[in-house]
Amino acid sequence: MGYDVAPMHEGSANRCSPPCRYGQTCRPRRVTHGYGSYYGSHQTQYECVNTPQPHPKPPPAARPPSCAHVRCSLGEVCVLQTVICIRPPCHPQPVCTRNTCAAVRCAPGTVCRVTENLRPSCTDRPSCFFKAECVLAGKPKPGFCPAPTYLAWALTKLGPSCRLDSSCEGDLLCCPVAGQPGSRCVAPAYPDPCADIHCPPQAPVCAVQNGRPGCRDLVCKPDTFFCLSGKQFYCSDDARQVDAGNLPC
Repeated sequence: MGYDVAPMHEGSANRCSPPCRYGQTCRPRRVTHGYGSYYGSHQTQYECVNTPQPHPKPPPAARPPSCAHVRCSLGEVCVLQTVICIRPPCHPQPVCTRNTCAAVRCAPGTVCRVTENLRPSCTDRPSCFFKAECVLAGKPKPGFCPAPTYLAWALTKLGPSCRLDSSCEGDLLCCPVAGQPGSRCVAPAYPDPCADIHCPPQAPVCAVQNGRPGCRDLVCKPDTFFCLSGKQFYCSDDARQVDAGNLPC
């Protein structure tokens, strides 16, 4: 038949003779002698075949630009600005612009933030690309916090102390740090812990606790903001309902 028959003993790695080369696997092969599969005799022989190579995973995409490592001059603030996309991915880029919130008075329960003006209708460029607006202080930003234990040894990457997401510049989130009181402004977790999580209908909400994602039901969906009894509430990364600090709606 053209194949060497190996003795029937345990250990498939020793059943092929001569032994398989690197990159090959010893596989059984059924051989029939005589007249057809019914009347003929059967014998198991072993042969070396090339081991199929797994498809290599694509390299992880680079972290999108963030305000985490941007240090603006006095009187300026970091803002993410949309770019003209030539070849995707085209992430917004962090830029420093004048902090026009210094002259803005916001109502109780709101805070001033400098944001991108997507429809600038002025001649004072580039300053008109941004605007100062009052937003609800308890409204969370999109994204999840990195695990508190990770932030504990990444002290060089931490921003200033904060109480809410609205206290942080640009895309930065207000996140707890293991072993430290309070929270700090940091870049969102990357990649998004829930990006590849497909939750079933009976537990449709992906939440993150201590950096680990999981599917839950009947919980507060992360990044959700709402008013309750005249006060601001939001849903935390781990799907808890959190009082934003007795802030009026």
